[in-house]
Amino acid sequence: MKTVQCLMLVLISVVVSACGAEPESTTFVLVNDGEADIFRNQSRWLTLQVDGTPASLTEPGCMMACGAISQPIACALAAEYPTVVRIQPGGESELEWDGTYYELPEGKNCFRERTRTAEFSAEFCYGAEYETFGEEPMDQGDTIGGATVKAPVCEQLTFERGGTVTLRAE
Repeated sequence: MKTVQCLMLVLISVVVSACGAEPESTTFVLVNDGEADIFRNQSRWLTLQVDGTPASLTEPGCMMACGAISQPIACALAAEYPTVVRIQPGGESELEWDGTYYELPEGKNCFRERTRTAEFSAEFCYGAEYETFGEEPMDQGDTIGGATVKAPVCEQLTFERGGTVTLRAE
């Protein structure tokens, strides 16, 4: 009987250490190697695919996490003001990702947090121009409020978590 108990403890120990592994963080960098400004949307300029399926780099927010209680009023108030980020020639824009992602399981209407190893790809989107929404944009140098990237160019790179993933735009 004691032998069985020891064996079970060893197995539990192995499972816990495998589940407790932390994902490696990754830095995504968009570099402007061209001679003119480029622009990226403040959000949704970088999208993640895990094993060929879209996933979210950040907590789902208004896209409900499985087991969470919906907050429809808070989600309506959190509507995003469209903003673009200017990247000057020789400049760069980066995003630090902790390695945790959120995916929408087939047949579900909620996101699940994941850290498992998989085949990852990132799609970077940027453009040479932006468009506004009928009013004068709020140009604050590095950011322009009330605007979105016009005719974005999107490029996809496959990567492994950990280190830096860089896209050089010309």
